[in-house]
Amino acid sequence: LKQIVASKGGLYPVAFLAEAKKLVLLNDSDGSLHEWELSRGQETRSWPGVPQTSALAFSPDQKRCLMVGYGGELVLRDMATGLVTNSKSLFGPLWNLGTTQSVEFSPDGRFFAAASWGSVARVFETATLREVGAFGRFLMGAHSVTFSPDGTRLAAGSNGRESIKLWAVESQQELVTLDTQESRFVQPAF
Repeated sequence: LKQIVASKGGLYPVAFLAEAKKLVLLNDSDGSLHEWELSRGQETRSWPGVPQTSALAFSPDQKRCLMVGYGGELVLRDMATGLVTNSKSLFGPLWNLGTTQSVEFSPDGRFFAAASWGSVARVFETATLREVGAFGRFLMGAHSVTFSPDGTRLAAGSNGRESIKLWAVESQQELVTLDTQESRFVQPAF
């Protein structure tokens, strides 16, 4: 891995695709994705990405890649064909402006969540990119999101008094807010 990254410069590992035994790297300068077959140590494909990528996630079946740029551009790519299956801007009248820091697919891949410095975590339908829910307001912005293994809960990480908020996905009801004594960006995990 060190040899692959060093030989290309500016590439950062972002995902290990276990099923395909491949590594996906992100070119920080142009947002392009580069897929490497680990057994041969060779690049097999590359795709244009989102300039200034701020968040990236792969679906649980590793068939789709979701990329979000600092400007709010969202691109959903089919990993088999490399084609963009859907794209949109996350910045609309309901999206509180702020850099998207984290995206995460639900365990079944039907939905994805996005966390924004603009203080909101939102859930979208993967197939249509239609927003299906907005989760809370954070004083210091939402920095990360993750779904529970059964997909019924959404956790978002923030800072200080709102380090972690937990919601029921279906009802969008906030279940608990956990705080910390120190100021830190929290990455929740189940």
